[in-house]
Amino acid sequence: MAILPPIKALGTEFLVEIWDEVPHATLETVHTHLEFLLSEFEHTYSRFKPDSYISILNNQKFIDNPPPDLVRVLQMGISYFDRTDGIHNLMVGETIIAHGYDADYSFTPKGSVFEIPNPHEVLRISDERISLSHGLIDIGGYGKGVAIDLLATRLRSEFGLRYFLINGGGDMYGTSNYGTPITIFLEHPTDPQTYLGTTTIMHEGFAASSIHKRSWTADGIKYHHIIDTKPAGKPSTCSDASFIIASDAVTADVFATVTLLATAEKMSAFALTNSLKVAQFTLPTTFIHNPQFSVQSL
Repeated sequence: MAILPPIKALGTEFLVEIWDEVPHATLETVHTHLEFLLSEFEHTYSRFKPDSYISILNNQKFIDNPPPDLVRVLQMGISYFDRTDGIHNLMVGETIIAHGYDADYSFTPKGSVFEIPNPHEVLRISDERISLSHGLIDIGGYGKGVAIDLLATRLRSEFGLRYFLINGGGDMYGTSNYGTPITIFLEHPTDPQTYLGTTTIMHEGFAASSIHKRSWTADGIKYHHIIDTKPAGKPSTCSDASFIIASDAVTADVFATVTLLATAEKMSAFALTNSLKVAQFTLPTTFIHNPQFSVQSL
C-alpha cells in the first residue's frame, strides 16, 4: 500500500491511499496530476476565490460561453435541490455570509436575514449563457464530493488504478483493498479522540457531517455552517452528526447534510429512493441507523 503526500485544497487535506502495485515514479506522477486537478477545481468553483467562475457569476450575474464542466456542476446542484425537496440549495450564499462564514472568515454575523431563492427561479443555464438574477451561489454543500468523484475517475481512466481510497477531510470514495471492503472509523462529533464504531465501503462514497465541525459564537448565539433552508435565514436545529454511504461521493456529501435537516420520515424516503445507507448521532449517546448501514463496535 502507498499513501500519497497530503494535498491541501478546498479548506481541507486530501489523502489518497493506493493498494495497486505501481512504481514509485508513477505514484509521483499521480500525486502531481491530482494536485493540479484539485488546484484547478478550487480556482474554478470556490466562492472564496475572487476570480473563480462562481465569484464572477455572483458578482457579474452572467457568464457567456461557459465551460461545459461549469454547466454540469451547476445543473447538478439544481438536480440535488429537486431530489431533496429543496432542503439542499446551492443558493445559500447570502445567508451563510450573513452568518459570518465569509471570504475573510470573520465569523461576525451581519444581522441580515435573507430569503433563500429557489434556483429554478433565479438561475438560468444553457451552453451559451449562465445568468443569475439575484442571490449568491455556494457549491460548498456538494463541491467536495464532486471533486472526489473527479479524482476517482482520473485514477481509473488515466492510470488504470483499481484499488484506492480518496479521503477529503472525512468525505471519501473507496473501491476496495484487492476485493476486501475498506474500514471507515466513525468519529464522535465533539471528541475527535473517540469513535462511535466502524463501517465499511466498497465501490462507494462516504460522507460525515456535523454542526460542531465549523461553528462559532457571536453575541451569545451559536452559529454553524449547516443552513436550514426551511425556514430560510436561521441556523438549523438538528442532530449532532450524520454518516452516509452512497454510490458516489457527491451523493454522500449532499445527503450527509440533508440528514441533519430532514425529518425521520422524509429521510427514510430519501434513503429508499437514493439507495442510501444512513446513520445519525445525537448527543450524548443516541446512535441510530437504517438496516443497510452496517456498524461494528470498537
